[in-house]
Amino acid sequence: MSRNEAPDHRLVQRIHAGEENARTELVDLFLPEVYRVCLGMLGNTHDAEDATQDAFVRVFRFLHHWDGRPLKPWVLTIAANVCRNLRTGAKVYGELPQQLEEHPSITGCVPALEGAIREGLLTLREEYRLVLVLHHQLNQPVEKVGQILQKPIGTVKTWLSRGRKALWLWLVEGGHVESVSPRGETGPREPFGFNPAKEA
Repeated sequence: MSRNEAPDHRLVQRIHAGEENARTELVDLFLPEVYRVCLGMLGNTHDAEDATQDAFVRVFRFLHHWDGRPLKPWVLTIAANVCRNLRTGAKVYGELPQQLEEHPSITGCVPALEGAIREGLLTLREEYRLVLVLHHQLNQPVEKVGQILQKPIGTVKTWLSRGRKALWLWLVEGGHVESVSPRGETGPREPFGFNPAKEA
C-alpha cells in the first residue's frame, strides 16, 4: 500500500466501523469534484445536484465492494455512471448528507463563459464530454482518466483532442470566442486552460 493510499483505507475502515464523521469527511473530500463531473455531464445545476446525491448514495451502498484502489477515481467512476443512467432515464433515489446542499462549491460564482461551455459540452459525444470534464476541469492526469473510464491512454488522448476541437468550434460558431488560434500561436486563453489548436 502506498503512502497516498493509506488515508483512503483508514477513512473506509472508519466508515465501516460506523463513524458518522467519517461519512461526512468522505462527502466533503470529493463533493466539489463529483459535482463538477455531474454538472459537466448533465449541463444544469438541478440535474447535477440530483446526480451528485445519487452518486454518494451509491458510494456508501457499494463501499463494501471497494477494491482498494485510490478512492478518487473509484468515486468519480460511480458519478460518471450515475450521469449516464440519468441521461437514459434511470435514476437512483436516497437521502443525502446535509452538507451536500450547503457546500460552497455549489453556490459559488461561475466564470463568464462557464454557462456557454456547459451548453457546448452537451453538444459533444458523451465520451468527449466526460474526458474534457475529468482532465481539464478536475485536473485528472490522462492516466487517471483512463483508469476511471477503463480505456487505454491512447483512446483517452484521441477523445481529448477531438473533444477540444469540437467544443472550441462550437464556441467560435456561437460567438463566445473570436477565433481558433493557428497551430503554434498562443491565442486567447480558453477557460479549460488548453490551446485547442494543439493535439493532446
